[in-house]
Amino acid sequence: MTLKDRLRAPLTPRALLPSLGAAGSIAAGVLLMTSSHTDTKYPVVMAHGLGGWTKLFGVLDYFYGIPETLMAGGSEVYSTKTSAVNNSEVRGEQLLQQIKTITAISGKPKLNLFGHSMGGIDIRYVAG
Repeated sequence: MTLKDRLRAPLTPRALLPSLGAAGSIAAGVLLMTSSHTDTKYPVVMAHGLGGWTKLFGVLDYFYGIPETLMAGGSEVYSTKTSAVNNSEVRGEQLLQQIKTITAISGKPKLNLFGHSMGGIDIRYVAG
């Protein structure tokens, strides 16, 4: 066994999700997407990463159907839009203003923040 194989072995789907078999990560994704437990107590706010878009060329969704799936399961979902290229402080402030608006619209005291890539850093700025 080579060093590369030894490093890769603990990261296989089978090692992480032994009950789901060889296609563990795919099965886990299907399991989560087909579950009826997608309704959340608080609204979900999604923040894109660096260079993010809402729809690329009017065709490709940035979050690839996740908001629609969550909404179909009963969740209230908001996708935000910040500067495509800027630092975390500027993007965080832009996101914070949108969070305040979403909180006012939803009437909920808390939100579930979901950030992809640099969007994760932006939501940490907002949460702080």
